Amino acid sequence: MKKLILFTLLAIFSISFYAQNTETEKKTKEEKQKIKDELREERRYNKELKKKEKNDRPKEVMTIMGRVDSHGGYAGLGINYLEVNKVDAISFNARGSWVIGHAFAFGIGGSGFVSDYTMNNAIGKNTSFQGGYGGIYFEPIILPRFPIHISLPIFMGVGGIAEIIDFTLQDNYETSIYEASSYLLFEPGAELEINFFRHFRIAAGAYYKYPATINFANTSILAEDILKGLSVGVSFKLGKF
Repeated sequence: MKKLILFTLLAIFSISFYAQNTETEKKTKEEKQKIKDELREERRYNKELKKKEKNDRPKEVMTIMGRVDSHGGYAGLGINYLEVNKVDAISFNARGSWVIGHAFAFGIGGSGFVSDYTMNNAIGKNTSFQGGYGGIYFEPIILPRFPIHISLPIFMGVGGIAEIIDFTLQDNYETSIYEASSYLLFEPGAELEINFFRHFRIAAGAYYKYPATINFANTSILAEDILKGLSVGVSFKLGKF
């Protein structure tokens, strides 16, 4: 009798334990399936949301610059050494630029120059070449995020140049102009830039002037050669790069 009771209790316990395990496994399976369904629904929702955003997004115009991540600008001042008619000269320069995506800038610029006085044997007086030019320029910037990098400014513009007789020998300025002319100018260059601070750069550069249409009737050399040639200088740039 005792064995029968013990066997019955053991059977009841086994059945209860099995039923409990079966129920637990069923709940676990249901929970896993529920999680899978939720993940599937979330993926479907995200996919539909991205599709809707793509359809609602205005069509962007494709450009050679690609997507631009920043805009900035800077103002620059510089001083250059050059030769005008094979005479030492100095020029002062200024430019204002719009910087696109750190790697390209364009803007407007100008320069004024004056040479030393030398003897003009044709008139027997000391003369100096003076003038200036202004226009637009384009400036690709190579590796702009590095502390030392290169920029390649290309300038195109118009200007004027005059041969001035020594003021001290004349009564007024108007009668001191011996000859004058306007001209077109193309000037490529290369600059080595140093990022001293986040908003301040110093650049050392070399440039080559290609002038055209200088009309000097009284000179013994080719008119274009008066201004054509190499110049070197340093510039200071302040802005957001």
